[in-house]
Formats: sequence, structure tokens, C-alpha cells
Amino acid sequence: DWNPISISGFSYRPSGLNSIQELGLTLATAMAYIEAGIQRGLACDRFAPRISFFMSGGIDFLEEVSKFRAARKIWAKIMKDKFGAKNPKSMLFRVYCLTLTSDYTAQQPLVNLIRGTIQGLAAVFGGIQALGIPCYDEALGIPTEEAQTLSIRTQQVIAEESGVCNTVDPLGGSYCIEWLSKKIEEEVYAYLEHIRAMGKDGTVLGGLIAGVKKGLLLNEINEGAFKRQRDIESGRITVVGLNKYREEESICPPVFKVDPKLSQMKIEQLREFKKKRDIHMVRQALGELEEVTRNGGNVMPPLVEAAKSRVTLEEAMNVFRKVFVNKFETGEGSWS
Repeated sequence: DWNPISISGFSYRPSGLNSIQELGLTLATAMAYIEAGIQRGLACDRFAPRISFFMSGGIDFLEEVSKFRAARKIWAKIMKDKFGAKNPKSMLFRVYCLTLTSDYTAQQPLVNLIRGTIQGLAAVFGGIQALGIPCYDEALGIPTEEAQTLSIRTQQVIAEESGVCNTVDPLGGSYCIEWLSKKIEEEVYAYLEHIRAMGKDGTVLGGLIAGVKKGLLLNEINEGAFKRQRDIESGRITVVGLNKYREEESICPPVFKVDPKLSQMKIEQLREFKKKRDIHMVRQALGELEEVTRNGGNVMPPLVEAAKSRVTLEEAMNVFRKVFVNKFETGEGSWS
């Protein structure tokens, strides 16, 4: 089965938001898509089972476990109570977790191996369906082949040696985990109401649009980033090797160097690709895509035709940028 969208909340944490805001905005975005689909006359159960999520995994072990536990409960309740979902698959919080490189440091980079392992374990204990652990040297640049292998082996050891995947919700029943899961759940519901209140129509979709247009969400990101940086610099948040247990000399692994010829090779390949296209078909396909997009229609058929006409992804995305940036600035048109 083809899944048309994976709701991404990954970038919120590296940008400066906390776990409550990350989960709240991720769920709000999913709710906005569902509200938009319903506005177009689609039944919730027709497309909701195809929605998946992409979230981050941080270093605060107990909080991350509880975040994913709370997410499943909140999503199931929203789908059942708010949107009236009947299909159990509509209520599944299917999530891929990529652990945070923003927790990594360029100082003592081998310590990032430990950070990645802890982050990955927390996500697995939280019940995620798929996991990615970035390479330890990503704070320095593009990963080396050795670093890539170590990342894969870390995930394989967690999945196939540790035994933590053999039990569903292994930390369920712990007083701390249950209390923290409930606390996160309550705070996320409050944050969803905060987003809804940003708009005037009472919908999460309207709240998100208003929050972006008014700069409210950007302000929250900036404030969160400033607070985290201040807490690191003051020592309130400990980052081993950065603001505590520092070493003047530490082991520096080899850094991957990209062959500068590769970028030029790719540029030449793209030029050759474009030379072999029928430019009239390309322009016609892009024109039809822009027209449908401006009218708020279903963009999938013109996107398929654009692909057949050998339109590049960047060219198609430029149409969306052109149309939606204009709508954003003028407040015109349908956002659904």
C-alpha cells in the first residue's frame, strides 16, 4: 500500500522546541491534514490509515519513552472522539524515529556513539515502529563508511541482541513512566488548544496558518533555541565534553571528504537530462500543475503527468512555492 504522507515533526527539536511542542505541532499538523481532507468531502477512514509520522528521539531517556507512549494514546483518542474514526488502523500512531544529531558534539565525537545508543533505546522502549540512529561523526561532516556501519550495527544490536523488542511496552506500569506519560498527554492537549486559539475559525488548520502568518510559531522556536543555548552555556544542561568533562586533546576520527568532481558530474547529468526532454511538454505540464494548484484542485493527476513529461522535482516544487507563497502573503485562496 502507498502512504501519501508522513507527518514530519523531526525538525522542531533541533530548531529549539521542547518535546511537548514537538509532539503538539506534529499532531496538530496531522489534524490539519485530516480537517482539510474532510473539507474536501473525504471520509476520515478512507485516508487516515495511510498517515504515518516522522519524529525525533532525544537524550532524555524517560521523557522520550513517555513521549511516544503518550503520542499513541492521544492520537487514538483524537481519531476516535474528534474525527469519528471507525477503522482501528486510522487510530494507529505509526512512527519512524530518527535520533537527534543536535544532541551530538564535535568535541569528543566518539561519545556520540553512546548518545545515539541511549536515544535509540529510549525510542524502542517508547514503542516506535522504525528507527534511525545518525552516525557519530555527523557533528563533523558527512559520515564515513565506518561510521555508517557502526550506526547500523548499533540498531542491529538493539533489535536482535538486547531483547528489548521481545516485549510490548516493557516499562509500562512503572510509576515514573506512567506519571510522566500522563503529564505529557495533558500538556500536549493544552498545547493543541493553544494552537487552535491562534486562529479565528476554531480549527487546528486555521490556528496553524495563523500561527505561521503572524510569526507566533517562529517566536516560540526562537525563544526555545535561545533558552536551550543559554542553559548549555550556563551549565544548567550538561553536555559531556562540551561544558563538562572537557579535554584539551581528544581522539579525532577521520573526516569524510567529498570529491569536488561529484557535484560537477551531477550538474552535467542534470543538463543532459533536460536536453533530452520535450520542452513544450514540460511547459504544458507545469502550466497545468500551476492552474490546478491555484484553483485548489487535486494536484496528484497533474503531478503524475508532469513526471511523465520529465519535469524535475525541483521544477514541480517551484510551482508550489510560487502559488502558496503568494497565497500566504495575500491571504487569498484555499489552503486546504
